[in-house]
Amino acid sequence: MMPVIPTVNGGGWSTESNPTVWVYVPFSLTPDYEVKFTVRNPQGQTVHQTWLDSLSTEPGVLRFSIPSSVTLPETSVDMAEPEVWDWSVSVFCDPAGGRPEVARGGIQRVDEAVAMPETTSPLAISEAYVESGIWYDALTTLGNARRENPDDAELEVAWQTLLSYSTVGLEAIATEPLANCCTLPEP
Repeated sequence: MMPVIPTVNGGGWSTESNPTVWVYVPFSLTPDYEVKFTVRNPQGQTVHQTWLDSLSTEPGVLRFSIPSSVTLPETSVDMAEPEVWDWSVSVFCDPAGGRPEVARGGIQRVDEAVAMPETTSPLAISEAYVESGIWYDALTTLGNARRENPDDAELEVAWQTLLSYSTVGLEAIATEPLANCCTLPEP
């Protein structure tokens, strides 16, 4: 498993209070597996944990939206100690209770204003986020557009380009499919 985040800093920024995180899972999820999604605050305290079971999906890139019960506070990108929230997705594949497969990352909600283009084009919006360094929003904008328009070649190329930037380093999974998973329940 692999978090779909830049490999340079192990996380990224978002302008959203409840951002979406993306994870590459190289194996099929079956109803026998349990999936745990966890969010921890900057002090390391668990502020949200959800267990999902009975999932069934092919290998690919999965998305998990942080539920509205967890609101990341806005911080400034130039803070001496940024408030990075940690998230993790754990897949328990071994019925004997062995160690789970885990993907984790960090996320910081920033108050940076992003100069948005005067268009609704997901390509232009994602590019505006990329230019501002707002990784999670750029990825989610393109990922959601691809899920809605899976046959759009231009969106597919834009996704592959985004994951192949040298600061991102995810070209190995750039052509992997987007799985139709996962919706986290609201508490």
